[in-house]
Amino acid sequence: MRYDQLRELVAKRNPGWEHLQEALISLDPVRAREDPVIVKNIPYYKAKKALEAEVMKLDPPPRPQNWGELDLPLNASSWREDDLKDPKKLYEKTILLNAQREMADKILDTQWETKWRQDKLNEMLEEKVRPYIQNIDNTVLSQPILMKQ
Repeated sequence: MRYDQLRELVAKRNPGWEHLQEALISLDPVRAREDPVIVKNIPYYKAKKALEAEVMKLDPPPRPQNWGELDLPLNASSWREDDLKDPKKLYEKTILLNAQREMADKILDTQWETKWRQDKLNEMLEEKVRPYIQNIDNTVLSQPILMKQ
């Protein structure tokens, strides 16, 4: 039962959660290895969260007009010609099509913003990590990786 209580505290990510996570690992290492709440690389996790917060502060550019399309359930052919002679039906058609378009635009704007933020986060992560990868590629290992037996 202690594992589950500690796990809940770790999942909240309140200050000091890293130490509680270490306690979880020491209580039940096998279970902790498979637990999605356990963060394998704490410094990377914290850096990524900081970058995510930075990206959330940025204002995304407006959605390009030709970006994305939704299959809308209503269109002009959803009404018969006879129905459109009635002014109430014509007004209803206009209102419903406009409301549907507004909702579709909001959905597409949200999808665009989410995609843009994810792409921006990946771009910023790559910028931050690239120098380390280049350093690894350019250096010669001082010791062999495999140990002689």
